[in-house]
Amino acid sequence: MAKPFFNITLQAANRVTELFDLVHPIALSYWNMKCSVIGTNELLPVSQKLYNERYNTAKVVHGVNFKKSFIDLSWDDFENNLSWLLLNSLFSIYEGYLNNLKSDFSLSDNDIKNLQFPTEIDSSTGIPCSGYGKIIIDINSRSNSNIMNDCFYSKYKSSKNYPLAPIENLLKCYRYFKELRNCYVHNNIIASQKLKDAYDNYITVKSSLGIKKELIIDVPVVNTEIKAYLYGVIGFSEIILRLLYHLDTELLKTTQGENYFKDNINKKYKKKEMFSTDADKCLKQINRFCTGLGFMQPENPLQLKKYLIDNNLHY
Repeated sequence: MAKPFFNITLQAANRVTELFDLVHPIALSYWNMKCSVIGTNELLPVSQKLYNERYNTAKVVHGVNFKKSFIDLSWDDFENNLSWLLLNSLFSIYEGYLNNLKSDFSLSDNDIKNLQFPTEIDSSTGIPCSGYGKIIIDINSRSNSNIMNDCFYSKYKSSKNYPLAPIENLLKCYRYFKELRNCYVHNNIIASQKLKDAYDNYITVKSSLGIKKELIIDVPVVNTEIKAYLYGVIGFSEIILRLLYHLDTELLKTTQGENYFKDNINKKYKKKEMFSTDADKCLKQINRFCTGLGFMQPENPLQLKKYLIDNNLHY
C-alpha cells in the first residue's frame, strides 16, 4: 500500500502489519511444536524435565506446561485463543489512533465514539445526525482547506488504498467485530444482544466489503459462548486498514491537513529554491517537491505553485 497522508496513520497501519509479522510465525511455530511434542509423547511419557531439555534448551521462557499446552490443548482452541488476542490488539491500535486525533481535530469523546458507528440519517431532513458521516461533515465544515481539497484530496481518494466499498459497509463489519471484542472483554465470551444486532446488520453487506474472501465468523446465539476465528480476524485487519486510509483521506482536506503539509515543508526544506521558468521543468519540480515530502503528486500543480509562493514556502 502507498503511504497515507498523515504520519500518525502510517504508524497505526504499520502496527497492524507488525501484528501479523508476529501472529503468523506464532501460529506456524505452535503447529510444528504441537506435532513434535505429540510425536515424542507417543514414544516417551510426558516429562517436564525431558521436554525442557529437548525443546527449551535456551530457557527463553519458564514454566511451560507441555502436556497442557501442546497435548491437551486442541489446535481449534489454540486458534480461538490467538484470535481473541489478535482481535483485542487490532482495536487497541485503531482506538488509540482515534484518540490521538482528538486534540489536533478538536474531537470530543462522543465524536470518537460516533466515528465507530455507521451514519444515521435524519428522516425529516435527510442530513446525517450521528455516526461516522456526521463527524466527517462537522470536521470539514469548521476547518475546510481549499488548497488541500483542490490539490490532494482527489489524488488520495483515487489511490488503491482508499476503500472501493462504501464506508457504511465497512462500518457495519466493524460493529460486528467491535461487539465481538466487547463480549470477549466484558461478557466472558458470551454473545450479547448487541452482537446479534450487529451481526444482522453485517450479513446484509458481507459480500460488499471490497475484499477478496468472505470473512470467517461465528453466528452469534444470545447468551451462549461465541468463537473467534483466526482467518476471520486476519481478514478484519484489512477492514481496519481501509478505515484508517479512508479517515486519513477525509481529514487531509482540513486546515489541520494544510498546516501539517506546511510544517513538513519547513522541516524538510530549510533552503528555498526558485521554480524553473521552463513549464515542463517546473511541473517536474513541483511533483518532486511533494514526493520528496512523502506526499502524492498534486492534482493541480500550478495552483499549488501559486500557493507555495504566496505563503513564502517556495520562490
